[in-house]
Amino acid sequence: MSAGKRRSASLAMILSVIIVIAALAVAIWLSIPKGFDTDLSKIGNGEPALVFVYERDLLASARQTEEMNRQRAALEEQVQLLIADTGHPAARELMARHQAEAITFLLFDAEGTLVSTWPGPLDAAELRRLIDAARPALR
Repeated sequence: MSAGKRRSASLAMILSVIIVIAALAVAIWLSIPKGFDTDLSKIGNGEPALVFVYERDLLASARQTEEMNRQRAALEEQVQLLIADTGHPAARELMARHQAEAITFLLFDAEGTLVSTWPGPLDAAELRRLIDAARPALR
């Protein structure tokens, strides 16, 4: 093989590696739920909060956030929606404190007291019904 062909083959290999790395980075970025707040310090800020424990490696987590997005406006009329991403220390601390697992919902009142916990996945209509049922305790 001539020097020119070896150089072309090396360049092609490097370009292929760069494309694969870029594709993986985009896939990881797209797997993060969009538009959901992950600031768990908002729990107890005077507004009830529904926290979803999100595990990146579980397809059910992605499907659950899609379901939440379907009726997001109706849910946000009742509570602030937060994501506890299990990849973050604050989320792991919250999970340990409340003995929660991935794909779990935690409902907190305005002062930050845990009111209810529900295992997911749940459709958005069921979430709304559960929140409505817990509404007296959210004040």
